[in-house]
Amino acid sequence: MCSARRARWASEVRMLELNWAFEHAATALSKQLKQDAPEVPGAVRLIQTDSRLVEKGDLFVCLIGERFDAHDFAEQVMQSGAAALVTSRELDLPIAQFVVNDTRLALGALASAWRQQFDLKVLAVVGSNGKTTSKEMLGSICKAQCGNDQVLVTAGNLNNDIGVPQTLLKLRSQHQMAVIEMGMNHPGEIDYLAGLVKPDVVLLTNAQREHQEFMKTVLAVAKENGSAFTHLPRNGCAVFPVSEEFDACWQALSTGKSTLRFGCGADFDILPARRDSEQSTVMLSALGKHIELHPNFIGEHNYANATGAAAAAHAAGCTHEAIQKGLNAFQPVSGRLQIALNTPLMLLINDSYNANPDSVNAASKVLGQQAGSTLLVLGDMGEVGNQSDEYHAEVGCYAKQVGVKHLYALGDATTHTVLAFGEGAIHFKNIETLIENTMNTTKQGRWSVLVKGSRFMKMERVVQALIQHHSGEANHAS
Repeated sequence: MCSARRARWASEVRMLELNWAFEHAATALSKQLKQDAPEVPGAVRLIQTDSRLVEKGDLFVCLIGERFDAHDFAEQVMQSGAAALVTSRELDLPIAQFVVNDTRLALGALASAWRQQFDLKVLAVVGSNGKTTSKEMLGSICKAQCGNDQVLVTAGNLNNDIGVPQTLLKLRSQHQMAVIEMGMNHPGEIDYLAGLVKPDVVLLTNAQREHQEFMKTVLAVAKENGSAFTHLPRNGCAVFPVSEEFDACWQALSTGKSTLRFGCGADFDILPARRDSEQSTVMLSALGKHIELHPNFIGEHNYANATGAAAAAHAAGCTHEAIQKGLNAFQPVSGRLQIALNTPLMLLINDSYNANPDSVNAASKVLGQQAGSTLLVLGDMGEVGNQSDEYHAEVGCYAKQVGVKHLYALGDATTHTVLAFGEGAIHFKNIETLIENTMNTTKQGRWSVLVKGSRFMKMERVVQALIQHHSGEANHAS
């Protein structure tokens, strides 16, 4: 690395440093401590959870997961220059240790204390489907309002009890707005995360059939996501969709706060699209005023995501100009209804990141509207509880109803999807055979293919193979 680049890199690192006195960190951890806090001179450079990134002056939190225990790396981080550790047991090492009951909760306590030092607009995004897409849309709008460097946005989908604290710890003095995604799969998780984030605006995208193995009912999902509203300040705003089923629930949870609703003739809604030969033009109705959009995304559920993001941005003080600029600049998130390939003979839609019954149905509806022969490549849906057979049959039946012509399925549970879909559906025992047949099927004519499945199915492997195959064919033909 040349000297100029090294100096620039060092300057950027210094800008990221916390420079947070250890005594303040000790205060933040006071309710978690099992024994007296050590006296550590100086300031915390960074709070780290990855042993490979530790440098001199860092505070390292020894997290424990299903497959790892960071206490095993304590000696390594000490040798890397860590100033202190957060541990759940005292280690026989010559380094200052904050011994706590639960290191995950300790990480949250540190992040919460750090967040409270900043006076900025914080927008939280919760919901069953569309969180990451809505978060990115909202981030794009906020950046159009304030500038790229003035907005902190959750990276990827770091939305759990580790990812949210890690995001909060990236807050710096230049930030004017922050967009924080919060996810859950068990009761109580959103309530906990919202307590750390302390949002000014909460966007709730929807309540659908997610994590039913743990949440049991959709009403429980609606209440859990809506619990974020209870952490809003008096001048905060709850943003949620029009819903006959859950309106009363969300109104009750947002009592005393201002509210904005989106969809179905509400405060923010999408008017019917006007499609021309070049691109789709969509009109967003925002409190009676119209904002013209030229979106880079497809699907009615993405239009709903856009209206929710616009409403939340408005609640945070963004102008209509910023809403328009931000939504027009938004590019679909990888693996979430993303157009991965678009040639004269192949439209490939990558929706492989995750799946539940409602998101599969929404994707099938989009696919059924596309040109040419349509093929849904589907992997199993996880965490659907004891209704797995019913849900997998439902998505097969719905795909057929909305005009999908062919279904290729992978995984034990999708046998029910194939039976429900009927003619045109094939079940495969392994992904290699599935990929080979998909390639052969799509050789002739015009095809629209959508790939989807739960995270554990890793259906992006199909997308990657199809891109390589069809890109190679296109290059060979040219």
